[in-house]
Amino acid sequence: MGRLSVSALFRLPRPRNDEDLALPLRPYFSRTIDKVAADFLAMKDIDDLARVLEVPKGNLVYIAYTRGLSAQYKTFEIRKKSGGTRIIHMPKGGLRVLQQKLKKIFDFLDRKPKCSHAYHKGKSFLTNAVEHKKKRFVFNMDLEEFFPSIHFGRVQGVLRAAYKMPPSVATFIAHLCCYNGSIPQGAPTSPSISNLVSNNLDKKILALAIKHHVSYTRYADDITFSYRYRNFPPAIGHFAATGQLFGPAAVGATLEQLIKDQGFQVNHKKTRLQYNHYQQSVTGVIVNQFPNVRRRKVLEVRKLIYLWRTFGLEKAETFRFEKAEGGDYFRAVLFGNLAYLKGVRGENDKIVRSFCRDILRITTKVPNWVRVAAEEFQVKDVFLSHASEDKVAVAKPLFDACQAVGISVFYDAEDIKWGDSVIEKINHGLGEAKIIVPVISETFLEKKWPVRELNVALSRFMKDKARILPIIYNIDHLDDYPLLSDFHYKKWEDNPAELVALLKERLNSI
Repeated sequence: MGRLSVSALFRLPRPRNDEDLALPLRPYFSRTIDKVAADFLAMKDIDDLARVLEVPKGNLVYIAYTRGLSAQYKTFEIRKKSGGTRIIHMPKGGLRVLQQKLKKIFDFLDRKPKCSHAYHKGKSFLTNAVEHKKKRFVFNMDLEEFFPSIHFGRVQGVLRAAYKMPPSVATFIAHLCCYNGSIPQGAPTSPSISNLVSNNLDKKILALAIKHHVSYTRYADDITFSYRYRNFPPAIGHFAATGQLFGPAAVGATLEQLIKDQGFQVNHKKTRLQYNHYQQSVTGVIVNQFPNVRRRKVLEVRKLIYLWRTFGLEKAETFRFEKAEGGDYFRAVLFGNLAYLKGVRGENDKIVRSFCRDILRITTKVPNWVRVAAEEFQVKDVFLSHASEDKVAVAKPLFDACQAVGISVFYDAEDIKWGDSVIEKINHGLGEAKIIVPVISETFLEKKWPVRELNVALSRFMKDKARILPIIYNIDHLDDYPLLSDFHYKKWEDNPAELVALLKERLNSI
C-alpha cells in the first residue's frame, strides 16, 4: 500500500503551484470575535477550522505541512537580565497570521483565573506584585524550562480537554503552534497556550495555598506565595538553613511533588524566602509597604537623561551602550525604563513627572504619555483659591498679571479641562504650590470648597511646606478669622501689578 500524501489525507486536490498558496493572508477576521469563537468551539474537522480562520483549506495545509515549519521561523538570541541568552523563534508570513488569529480566539475564551497574571488583559507584573504587599513572608520560585516543557502532546491534550475538540483538529492546531516539539518563545500563541496548560497547576497549587492560609499568584513561570503569620508553612517552602531570615530557600516536598505531577520542574537556583525586615520583591517590584522600584532603576533613568543632555543623543548612545544606531537604541532604553517607573509608581509620581519634564527640555520628540505627565501635572508656583463669584473681578485679572511677568499660577478656569478629574487636579495644585493665594470674601467663607482649600493651605503652612498671601475683597479686615489674622494680607483695590510685585519678591526669597 502506497504512502498517503498530505493532500490525500485531507481530501485536497494537489495544488497547481506553491505560489498560489503562498499569497499573503488577511490578518484580521471579517466577523466579530464572539461569532468566530462560537464557531471555533463547534468545529468538527479541518474544513471547519479553515472556515473559522477565514483561509482556504489549501493554504492552511500548505502552511502547516507542505511548506515545512523550519522555513517559516526566524531564530535569534536575546540577552537575559540574569546573564546568558534566550533563543527566540518568531514565525513569519502566513504562519504568523494564523497564530495571531488563534491567539485572538484563545484570549477571547480566556477564563482569567484570579491567581494567573501573565498574558491576561487587565493584568500585569504589577497586579501580580500587589497581591503580596505588606506580608511577613514572601516566597519566590521559578519553573524550569517553562515553554520547552509544554510539548506537542500536552498542547494537543489541553485543546481537546478545554474546548472539546476532535483529535484531528487538536492535532492540526498543535502542529501550527509548536516548533521542534514544543511551544516556542516568540510565537503569538505560546503565552495563551502556556496559561491554558497551567490552569490545572494553578488549581492544585491554589488549593494547597488555601489550606495553609497563603496567598498565591503565578506570572508565567514565576510563582509567588506570601504569608502574614509567624511561621511560613514548610509544606510550601522553608529557609535553607535554620535561623535564617533571608536568602536561599528550599521548596517544600508537598509543593514540589505537586508541581512534578503536573508535568513541570522547579528551578532550585531561583528559590528564595524573604522576611519583611528585609527588602521583599515580586516580579521586580518592591512590596514591603507599597509597590515601588529598586533605587538603581531610578538612578539609571537619571543617568541616561544626564548623558543625553550633556553629550547629545548619538554620543550618549555610544558612550553608554557602545552602539551607533542614530540614538534609536538609547531612546528605546530610556523610554522603556521610564515607562516601567510610571507603571509601578504611577504617572502622578513626582519623580516620574520630573523626569518627563527634564526630557521635554531636551527634545519634543517624545511618546505622548511623556508629554501628558510633564504638562498635565506641571508644578505651578502659585495656587489661586477663590469663589466662583470672585472670578471676573479678582481672580482673572490677577492671573493675567502673573502670566505677563512669567509667574506660573494654578487657576482652575485655565488648568482644569473638560474630562479632567477636578479633585486630582486641585489636590496636585495645592500640594505643589510654593505660595497659596486665597481671595477672602464673604462668598468665599460661605462655600465649602474654598474653605476646604483654605484648610489645606493652613495645614501646609504649619508644616512649613508653603506660604500664604491672603487677599481680602469686599471685607475690611480678617479680625473675625483668627487663623488668618496673623498673616500679612493685602486688600484688592484693582491693584494686580502691586500684588504681582509682592508675589515675585516672595518667590525669589524662597
